[in-house]
Amino acid sequence: MMTAPAHDTILTVAQTCHRLSLSEPTLRRYIKAGIEGFPRKIQLGPRRVGFSSRDVAAYVDRQRQAAMHIPEHS
Repeated sequence: MMTAPAHDTILTVAQTCHRLSLSEPTLRRYIKAGIEGFPRKIQLGPRRVGFSSRDVAAYVDRQRQAAMHIPEHS
């Protein structure tokens, strides 16, 4: 299980994509779709956003937990 960072840092879009194994267009689609539980973007400037490292780690943990509880089809 991934644990939340001891201190919260702001991740760039590229860092967030890397941690979530998503492409940038997919990250933007998820944001636009408002997927429940997906990390919220933090507006840093007119054309710059970031993401909380804690929120990203928590999302990864939730996704991992959900994947472990999916019943197998026979």
